Amino acid sequence: MNVLTYLIHVMKYLLFLLILISIATKLFGLSILLVETIFSTSHHIWISGLVKELLRKGHHVHFTSIHTLKMDDSLAQNYTNKGFDDVMHELIIDHEYVPTTWRTYNFLYMIYFTHKLSNFMCEKIISHPTTKDTIELVKVKKFDIIVQDVTLPTCFYGLWEFAEGNPPVIGYVPFGNVPWLKDYIGGSSYPAIRPYVHIYMGIPVTIWDRTLNFICYVLDDLFRHYYMMPINQKLTNILAGKELRPLTEYERNISIVFINTHYSFEPAIPLPPNAIEIAGIHAQTAQPIRDKMICKFLDDAEDGAIIISMGTNVAWNRMESDKVKIVAAVLSKFKQRIIWKLAEDVDVQLSKNILALKWIPQNDILTHKNVKAIWTHAGLLSTHEAIWHGVPMIGMPFFMDQNSNIKMLVDKRVAIYLNYEEISMDTVEQALREIIYNPIYSQNMKKLSREFRDRPIPPLDLAVWYVEYVSRHPGKDFGSPGRFLTHMEQNLYDVYILLFMIFLISILISVICVYFLYVFAVSFVIYTA
Repeated sequence: MNVLTYLIHVMKYLLFLLILISIATKLFGLSILLVETIFSTSHHIWISGLVKELLRKGHHVHFTSIHTLKMDDSLAQNYTNKGFDDVMHELIIDHEYVPTTWRTYNFLYMIYFTHKLSNFMCEKIISHPTTKDTIELVKVKKFDIIVQDVTLPTCFYGLWEFAEGNPPVIGYVPFGNVPWLKDYIGGSSYPAIRPYVHIYMGIPVTIWDRTLNFICYVLDDLFRHYYMMPINQKLTNILAGKELRPLTEYERNISIVFINTHYSFEPAIPLPPNAIEIAGIHAQTAQPIRDKMICKFLDDAEDGAIIISMGTNVAWNRMESDKVKIVAAVLSKFKQRIIWKLAEDVDVQLSKNILALKWIPQNDILTHKNVKAIWTHAGLLSTHEAIWHGVPMIGMPFFMDQNSNIKMLVDKRVAIYLNYEEISMDTVEQALREIIYNPIYSQNMKKLSREFRDRPIPPLDLAVWYVEYVSRHPGKDFGSPGRFLTHMEQNLYDVYILLFMIFLISILISVICVYFLYVFAVSFVIYTA
């Protein structure tokens, strides 16, 4: 047998082995239920990459989602999907779901409004046919693991009550380090380190910063436990058709929580083993630009290009028309090309250097070498995309974590803050010229990008590994015992009180003893006299 024939035989055996492995993966892959509970398109985009990667690994995924997620033929074999599409539409047209007006709310009202929004979403969830279908599904089909968004609404915890075989649960929070993360993993919110999401603050430095931050965390905790949770509990009981355990017990038994954070961008805090940082999970999935028109537009941008995109919730057609016209007028002064995510119904005159599109593949576009900056709302997903690809930012925040995100970026000198209320020809032009022509922002962002991406395991691969790991160890307690303790017990306040009481009692006993000794001594002196 000559060498060529031998190699052909080896290749045949290897090919046969690969086919066997592929078939085995299809047959023995995990059965995974993945559930979206918060009606946010950005959250949907964030988790969709994990859905596809789990399918590529040969696992079976049933996705209960806010949008119908279509799958390529190569992945569709092991995939089923039920959607809440109409609910998302109802939420958008609801008079309160206008993110551009949320910027006018102060942080105190935003605390209340966030949890009120959670109750509203729960009301929509429990009455939707998809929810009832999902409950019936878990009663008859055994899933190896449930992966669920636990950012806000808690009424879908009732789903776990009916799940055949009591599968382990992984929670995920695309919103980042939410103030109530401690309720899932134990420990503290670290208000001395982590800025509260609704205020424009980086790392709290002064005593006034820490005081304000602490008050915000306490108020948020009170609103969650004494306003939102009781209402969610009632709605969950209605969904289940019976009285369930307190929802806090369910969330304390979540195996692990995927959090959309990374210490290179946010202040680092101690995390227990059941809290896994996977920030950048969606940015990692960026692909070469498929749209030929966009690709050519960027390829021909000899002086560079700027991306303007306010994410999935903030729309320019909901902003004041005068401000939109100011932006368009300023952009016409620049030689750089502009890709502007702009709705078709916006009445504004655009110069030739602007390509306006209703939707853009933002993550893919940021990979292009000619993109010099992105002007965005500083949402966490856009922020992570910009960091991942090393593109400096102009941040114009409107609500929630956008304020703290941009403040942390400004402190790192990788971004410029632009106040929507102060939009004028001068402020917009100054911000654009600074971000384009001052090299310090690009240099710092590229450095931050290297730190953000340099990990032992890429975030998407890490998430897949943990899904498989948790399924291999059902029933294992991955977290800290601290999550089962009260706030007083976790912080040893009860011990401090006990020690203080012992100290007081000791002092009291000592005083009493001294007093009686004194009385005895005086009496003895008088008696002997």
